[in-house]
Amino acid sequence: MDYKEGKVLEKGIALKGVKHFHPQQIFECGQCFRWTSLSEEKDHYLGVVAGKVVEVKLVEDEVVLLGITEEEFQVFFKDYFDLSRDYGKVKRILRKDPLLKKAVAFGYGIRILKQDPFETLISFILSSNNLIPKIREGIRRISELYGEPILYEGETYYAFPAPEALSRATEEELRGLGLGYRAAYIEKTAKLVYE
Repeated sequence: MDYKEGKVLEKGIALKGVKHFHPQQIFECGQCFRWTSLSEEKDHYLGVVAGKVVEVKLVEDEVVLLGITEEEFQVFFKDYFDLSRDYGKVKRILRKDPLLKKAVAFGYGIRILKQDPFETLISFILSSNNLIPKIREGIRRISELYGEPILYEGETYYAFPAPEALSRATEEELRGLGLGYRAAYIEKTAKLVYE
């Protein structure tokens, strides 16, 4: 496990002694598109995951997860952040290769997120010949139009839509969101996944 202990807070969980975890490296490496930095230091992020709004703060060797309960952490977010895997062991193996040794040093805080397969699939389609800011914007627009609203700290956010909800979207509606030629692929994929 890549943390020593968890402590329940009023609005979340604090994980003490966390290793191999840096929010900026995790959320800005191109593997996910629903996380936004809330600080210049890139140590505080807000994201929409599994129908929840979650904040992640790095404070020295402690990671604070706000917006979730202890049960939600144990049932879902512990796996989402891949916290049961020993990244130290993985890195020791990878460092044996000279090229991978450089990659490990560069991405010292990256963790592989266990993301929703449907959202990941649609994100991958959006990534075709696209820039990360445009992918984020496309995911945000899809979520706002077809996802369920979530109220958090007085603000409204939107969950990524389930296959059933997105399967009702037409190519024209998706093109209207600025998705370009990808709209046709998203429409077909959503329908196939739902069926």
